[in-house]
Amino acid sequence: MYPRLFQLGPIALPTYGVTVALALVVGLALASRLAPRLALDSERIWSAGLIAVFTSLVGARMLLIAFHFRDFLAYPLWMLGLISLRGEGFMLGGMALGISAAIAYVLASRLPLRRVLDCVAPAVVLGLAIQSLGCFIAGCDYGTMARQPWAVVYRDRLAGLWYRTPMDVPLHPVQLYRSFFYLIVFALLMSAPLRRLRAGEAAGAALFLVGSGSALLNMFTAGSAEAIAMMQAFAGVAVLAGGVLWLHPARNPDSV
Repeated sequence: MYPRLFQLGPIALPTYGVTVALALVVGLALASRLAPRLALDSERIWSAGLIAVFTSLVGARMLLIAFHFRDFLAYPLWMLGLISLRGEGFMLGGMALGISAAIAYVLASRLPLRRVLDCVAPAVVLGLAIQSLGCFIAGCDYGTMARQPWAVVYRDRLAGLWYRTPMDVPLHPVQLYRSFFYLIVFALLMSAPLRRLRAGEAAGAALFLVGSGSALLNMFTAGSAEAIAMMQAFAGVAVLAGGVLWLHPARNPDSV
């Protein structure tokens, strides 16, 4: 595949980084366009998204530095310039910080939280689909060994160097499984009359479906037992949170 989009002297532009940036831009743009359909301010939705993204990226890096402070003191530029964070805990921790910061902004702006969640749910799911496709192209978040005829084999040594992707081994294209699944969930959300749904129903459905699908697809994802357990726990939390929102939506659209 193509872990490197192009090389300019000593600087390599990773394909995965570009697709993540594309996913963020597309997701933010979609959430802003959906906001008027739910009687929300597009500019505030855009601001909340930027806060979530910036806090997640910076927060994950700060967590890495905090847990490896001696390495940071010895190699500060190297740690700040890492192409990707290989610890699931750092990524999930950064996401938790980003979500918390965005929720704090939404509450401070007196926006109806559940309606905001309904607005951003399709955008997040579409962003996940794009990100998963980028993972497949780059070779990161690869699957377990497979014997199926559609198994994928990576041979670019940069994928092994950057993401520890096994070379010349048939693997489940779990990234494509995820991307296809996310696109189905996205289509379901976009076909739903968001304005007619009770506040929280769309977000609850998205969390429940994404969490359930992730729990199943994690079975085909390679990684340490600790990493898989953490991913399964994250999926379980999403399912529970989605079930609460889905089964107990707010009757008042302006309710938090």
